[in-house]
Formats: sequence, structure tokens, C-alpha cells
Amino acid sequence: MVQDEERIIRDKIEYIVNHDEEVKKNPELIEIVRTACGQLMVEGMLANRCKK
Repeated sequence: MVQDEERIIRDKIEYIVNHDEEVKKNPELIEIVRTACGQLMVEGMLANRCKK
């Protein structure tokens, strides 16, 4: 389950980075998107583990 969630989030990050024209043109925005989405992924995984 967690691996599926990780894959979905990674796919969304890649989609944003590869398809959003403003992000594609700005390496700083790419890093911001990756960092923010990565943080959300970590928080989501921790929240899921706490539910068990």
C-alpha cells in the first residue's frame, strides 16, 4: 500500500516537472516542487503508519 502511494506521488512529481511549462523552464521551481511533494509523501507515510 505504501509503495503504491509512493509511486503515485513520484509519478505526479514527474508529471508536474515534465509538463508544467513554468516549472520546466525554472530549475529552482523544479527543486521546490520535488522538495514540497517529497515532504508531503513523508508526512503521508507517517500518518498512515500511525493509523495502524
